[in-house]
Amino acid sequence: MICRKSEDIFKRQIKAHIERPDASDVLSQVQIPTLVMDGAFDSWATPAQHQEIANLIPAKPEEAVIGPSGHMMMEEPQLVAHHFNQWLA
Repeated sequence: MICRKSEDIFKRQIKAHIERPDASDVLSQVQIPTLVMDGAFDSWATPAQHQEIANLIPAKPEEAVIGPSGHMMMEEPQLVAHHFNQWLA
């Protein structure tokens, strides 16, 4: 049962990712400090895609690529925390 539930969640996540509406208009209005962080080995949303997102934000966001990590960046929790703390300082 747990396996089936996980499979259903995964399928819904994939569907949401594929069908996500374009947020370019919203991103182009962001005027607050922003941090764009991604995993170097993220195959869902690559660093290049995150760079495109950052380029749309006029507030000139700080960017951090966490490596070696994937989409959730949980492989490097200390590095993620470091970048958050540095950005918040």
